[in-house]
Amino acid sequence: MIIKDSMGKYTIEIDKSGKIVKETPIGLWKKEDVERFHKDYETKVMPQLRAVKSWAVISDLREYKTSNVVEELSNHVMWKIGKGLQSAAIIVASAITKMQMKRTGGTAMEPMPFTSEKEARDWLKDQGF
Repeated sequence: MIIKDSMGKYTIEIDKSGKIVKETPIGLWKKEDVERFHKDYETKVMPQLRAVKSWAVISDLREYKTSNVVEELSNHVMWKIGKGLQSAAIIVASAITKMQMKRTGGTAMEPMPFTSEKEARDWLKDQGF
């Protein structure tokens, strides 16, 4: 299943196993972009993950631009953890983006950074996903 944002700010893809969600945020985000993203998770993603107790996320941040929505994204991450998120991998091309995304998980979950989707998927496979 692939979910595309109406404003072109992200795509969300749930893999066939139903245990890995791939997010691809694009460009600079505003608070309303995070709100749409969260609503898509509530209404479209979580119903697909209903049958699994734990799941993982891959966030491909190579097209994301550092945005002033750290608090909103942190709240979203905490919500996902409450819904069974166990592991997070990020794909980055920038040290600045890597630092910002590490802050969004706070102490609850620090994402593992990678430079390719293959590396991220291999690591998640080792984590049981």
